[in-house]
Amino acid sequence: MTIPTAVRAVVSNYSRRNSWLEARELQQVAALTMIEASRTWKPGGAPLAAYQARAVALSLKRHIEDAHCPVPNRHRSPEGVRRCDLVDLPDRGEAPQAEWHIDLKRAAEEVRRILSRQSPAAVAVLLGEREPALVAAELGLPASRVYVEAQAARRALRGSAKLAQLARAVL
Repeated sequence: MTIPTAVRAVVSNYSRRNSWLEARELQQVAALTMIEASRTWKPGGAPLAAYQARAVALSLKRHIEDAHCPVPNRHRSPEGVRRCDLVDLPDRGEAPQAEWHIDLKRAAEEVRRILSRQSPAAVAVLLGEREPALVAAELGLPASRVYVEAQAARRALRGSAKLAQLARAVL
């Protein structure tokens, strides 16, 4: 599994500031958090690497706070949930690389195909991440029309069976 630069930077930062903790322990917490974050990430928001970096930062902060406190912080854990420590497994050679990412080429082709059928205003809103009202003013269209077209494009993307299949392959 390739680790994004942003996640590496977060782990390195926490490792430097908390030298009393082993770096491998922080790396293990980060790796598990990255996997969990990739399962909850939704396209259209923050990029996956940024989403994972934020999740890792919050998880490491919580982990370090728990390690500082001699009494467990039970108020954070839902009732009945038991925590367990990560075990440092012996190195048995290179682990097989799991595919934790969407086949970007096929996903991009499907997105291109869907957006090619949408209006230029909807594409400007979705791909350009621009405000519908600004796009409407530039193109001389009513803002309500741009909102409706952008919503139709979003529905078309959400309704794509091929994109859903690619996303399910990750989960």
